[in-house]
Amino acid sequence: MISFPVLERLVRGKSGSSDSQTNQPFYSALTNCFRALRDPPSGKFPYVAQVFWQGFRNGIVHQASFSGKPATVQGNAQRAAFCVFHPGSGIAIEVRDLKRVIIVDPFAFSETVLELIESDFDSYRKAEQVRDDLAFEHGPWIVSI
Repeated sequence: MISFPVLERLVRGKSGSSDSQTNQPFYSALTNCFRALRDPPSGKFPYVAQVFWQGFRNGIVHQASFSGKPATVQGNAQRAAFCVFHPGSGIAIEVRDLKRVIIVDPFAFSETVLELIESDFDSYRKAEQVRDDLAFEHGPWIVSI
């Protein structure tokens, strides 16, 4: 559950999107982090990243469950995906576009999020610095007051 807000902070730092913006630069940065969230060439599952974010991030963070609410893209509702957790698959995110299924291994997903942050900690720190700046780093610890 904590992986989603941590990933969100990283993606906001990479995209320059504020807390109130979940826009195209945000989703482009997200798909750069997870290539599986790019729209498939078949055209059968458009706006995968937006549907993923609605189903997994919004659902898990706000409801502790998957969200079946459609993602809204440019004012148009996009049908929800069938969301699945598959622990132990070893694949952070898998998209089966013909059936509109998104599968997440929560362990591989969390590991990937941590690796992304470790490889670009500056982007993580850059997000919303005015409100949420990290006070200091001490060895492996990040301390905020």
